[in-house]
Amino acid sequence: IRLLGRDFEDRLRRVPIPMGTGGVDPFGLDPAWAKYAVGVAAFFHRFYFRADVFGIERVPQGRVLLISNHSGQLPIDAMLIGASLFLDAEPPRIIRSMVEKWTQTLPFVSTMFSRVGQVVGVPENARRLLELGEMLLVFPEGARGISKSFSERYRLADFGLGFMRLALETDTPIVPVAVIGQAF
Repeated sequence: IRLLGRDFEDRLRRVPIPMGTGGVDPFGLDPAWAKYAVGVAAFFHRFYFRADVFGIERVPQGRVLLISNHSGQLPIDAMLIGASLFLDAEPPRIIRSMVEKWTQTLPFVSTMFSRVGQVVGVPENARRLLELGEMLLVFPEGARGISKSFSERYRLADFGLGFMRLALETDTPIVPVAVIGQAF
C-alpha cells in the first residue's frame, strides 16, 4: 500500500484503456501486467531515485507528444516518466513509449514491452496512437542517447526531426521533458 499509495486502484480505474478482444488494447497493453509494472516503477520512482517532478500540471489533457532526453546507460527514464504521470499527475495518465524495432526480436521482452504499453517506434504506430488521443513518449536520440559516456550525459546526441513533422501533421502539442541526475 505504501509503495503504490492508498489511491492506486482508484487511479487505475480512472485511466481509460480501450480494451479489445483478449483483454488487451489494440497495441497489446494489458492492465493486469501494467499494474505490476507500475509497482516496480513506483519503487524506483519513489524510493531508489526519489524523483522530483516539476511542471507535471502543465501537461495538457488529450493527445500529447512528450519529447525527452536519455540520461544514463540503462534506458529506465521512460519507466520513471511513466510512473510520474500515473502516480503524480491528476488525472492519472498512462504513456505509450516508442521502443527500438530490435526489441521485438527479444524473447519475453517483446511481450512484456507490449503488455506494459510500449510500442515499436515507427511513424505508423505513432500516428495511430496520437489519432486515438494517447500520450506518446519519444526519445529522439534513440539508442545513441543511452550510449553516451558519463561526461556526455546531459548533452543531446544528434537526432532526427520526424517527431516534429508528426506533431504538425496531427496537430499535437509537444511537451519537452528533461531527465536529470539518473545514476546507479
